[in-house]
Amino acid sequence: MLAVRCRLNLAAAGQGTSLHCLIALLEQSALEENTPLRAGEVSAQRACCYGRVTARRLHGASLLFVDVTPRCGGAPVQVVLEGNALRSDTTGLALRLGSTVLISGHCGRTRRGAFSLFAAGVRLVGVPHDPAAASRVAQACACHRLSTSEAAAALGCPVDRIRELVALLEESEMDTTCAEYTSACRRLMAALRKGGGRLRRPRFSLSELELVGRLCSEHCWMQVERLETLVPLDEASLGALHPSMGVPQCVDDEQAAIRIRYVEQKKVPQLRWMMLRAFQLLDDDVPLTRVRCVVDVGCGKADLGLLLAAALPRVHVVCADNNQSALASARSRAAAAKLTNVSFYQGDLSRQSASVDMGGDTAQIDLVVALHACGGLSDVALDLAALHHASALVCSCCYNKHRSFCPAERWGLEEEQKSVVCRMADSCDQRAADPARRLIGSLRLKLFRTQCMVPSYVALHTFPEKYSSQNFVVLARTDKSRL
Repeated sequence: MLAVRCRLNLAAAGQGTSLHCLIALLEQSALEENTPLRAGEVSAQRACCYGRVTARRLHGASLLFVDVTPRCGGAPVQVVLEGNALRSDTTGLALRLGSTVLISGHCGRTRRGAFSLFAAGVRLVGVPHDPAAASRVAQACACHRLSTSEAAAALGCPVDRIRELVALLEESEMDTTCAEYTSACRRLMAALRKGGGRLRRPRFSLSELELVGRLCSEHCWMQVERLETLVPLDEASLGALHPSMGVPQCVDDEQAAIRIRYVEQKKVPQLRWMMLRAFQLLDDDVPLTRVRCVVDVGCGKADLGLLLAAALPRVHVVCADNNQSALASARSRAAAAKLTNVSFYQGDLSRQSASVDMGGDTAQIDLVVALHACGGLSDVALDLAALHHASALVCSCCYNKHRSFCPAERWGLEEEQKSVVCRMADSCDQRAADPARRLIGSLRLKLFRTQCMVPSYVALHTFPEKYSSQNFVVLARTDKSRL
């Protein structure tokens, strides 16, 4: 333990503390106590340093030395971080080379006698204008390690630009190599280096806002109900079925930790929310003598489908996606968990092939689920459910993607109108996005009722935004006994 030899509680000016300032503070401390500060001792004298990180030296797993060049000028200040200061959520991001930081702590000497600032707190002030830094900031926001306002201040851009990056990152399930995400990081940094990216023109014209308002008054016949209850889930017992097991082995330790944190804080709660509603939809069905079937459309690595299969051993689950590598990962995890009531379908489930035979006793579908079905894929999932008179539980995202899967006339709109509505639904401004998403949900459920031709209950729900900003869910419960 490092001894605290002094009782002074004088704070240095927040303008930044250079090396000669630290030495002066230590000399003052020694005079007050009439005892020189020896190697390995820390004074009660407080100081802060505001500057740019220019060097890092890691000593073991619990001690980090950082050189910070003060903004006020002068020689670099050696900062020592250990314990809680090193474990802080934002420390890893703040102490990267080139970051601008404000560090508070106590003056002292290292065991070798070097004057240093022993950190008690670290605050990120700014990051370099390069795409990698923008990506790290977005990752920190996605994992609740940094608020969007703090991130915007660090990058020097509007909050909505940060929200856009976070939304793209979450859509890719924290895949930082996603082409659309990396391109967005590059565009933002290029704009900031040129002095842009700070002020943006309004995203929607007055005529576009009026159009969506008129369409909402004509077609929004449903209210949106926010539901928060999650199904209980013993994560420790999931083994190979835990969503964190889907994190690629090829990513480095830092990326793996970020993705696992995202899974724990955001993905698992979403899955628990969807599972509870799926259980309710299946429980409300008339008892059947045959095996019931659930289809997970656009399943990706099948986190939802595999958990449903494990929780419902008497239900057959079909996990469907067009991504071969994602399905390979899902098959491997299903085999490791020894699931026998799950199968996989790779191919196109668009309207033209929606009647594909799922095989054996599972040919009659009872429930279609989809978590973050991009754009027109949500329409494909609802079409599949309507075709089989099945219930549906579909969470949409990326509303402007896969437009060809559902032409505008199926919603009763013109293509230009649909383009405006979908673009608004994708907005990071919730005041614009929420009415557009409610409109799209209403149009989709109206079409579902027309296609399904059996009595059905339909609803629009949202889950808490802290799990994902893409949180609108359409729900339809059909009564097959009325066929």
